[in-house]
Amino acid sequence: MRSPMERGLGILAVLALLAAPAPAAQGDPKTGREFYNKWCVSCHGVGGKGDGPAAANLPVKPGNHADGTRMNILTDTYLFTIVKQGGPAVQKSQMMPPWGTQIKDQQIWDVIAYMRSLAVPPYKAPGRPPRLRRRPGAGEGRAPAERLTPAPAVR
Repeated sequence: MRSPMERGLGILAVLALLAAPAPAAQGDPKTGREFYNKWCVSCHGVGGKGDGPAAANLPVKPGNHADGTRMNILTDTYLFTIVKQGGPAVQKSQMMPPWGTQIKDQQIWDVIAYMRSLAVPPYKAPGRPPRLRRRPGAGEGRAPAERLTPAPAVR
């Protein structure tokens, strides 16, 4: 059984994660556009459709960042990993190079924010998970999930 201090630290960690903004929300799409134009356009194209001048010579077509039906299901963390570590880091083409040695993490988040702005339909960041509260009368003998219930939405 955990001590009250261990439980308190666990709760604080969960609250910190819930309060943190989505990583791409930390990026600046205007700054990201500058880096995108410098590092990405040659393969992905100006509009992000995978039709840049180098794309015709690649064995695999670059990703279409303007395709919201595909891009919008990808997490920011997944996109960050591809940009920073390259395609092989997520079992994609080795033709996608790792840019983490060329640009800083904040600049990667800026590029992701810009990539998100290209998507049609537009990207909508996922909402927060529901807040949880103890059920009245829920005893300590139950599993933690059985003691919690979604709290009413705050309006």
